[in-house]
Amino acid sequence: WLCPYCDEANRKDRDSCNSCNRAKPAPKEKWQPEEKPLPSQDWTCPKCDETNKKDRDNCNNCNQSRSKLKRVFAESTFMQGRRESQEDRHVKIPDLTKAAQALKMPIDHLKQPCAFFAVYDGHQGPLCAEFMAKAF
Repeated sequence: WLCPYCDEANRKDRDSCNSCNRAKPAPKEKWQPEEKPLPSQDWTCPKCDETNKKDRDNCNNCNQSRSKLKRVFAESTFMQGRRESQEDRHVKIPDLTKAAQALKMPIDHLKQPCAFFAVYDGHQGPLCAEFMAKAF
């Protein structure tokens, strides 16, 4: 185990840190995904947000073809290194089509549906990473 106070690597059978002699932290509960009921088989058009019946291959409103991709789930985490603060930033937009419509951004040239994921490395300070995360 890794001591959270001094970053010393310790054998798993030790109860205290070999370097700073602080007690081994209690183990955290293992994360379990939330169980959700299965959605209906109807689908939502990524272009116009129209709900369509499960047996339709094209949108009833705009004729957009149904995507083979059912849904994108996105999670993120970070690991704090030896610096005092986290300098990296990230952007996670699992439904860029809907976000672009809300922001009135033209993304018709991209294959629909689409998503946007980015990680910006801080490298000695968060200013550039923060700028890129906000402006992408």
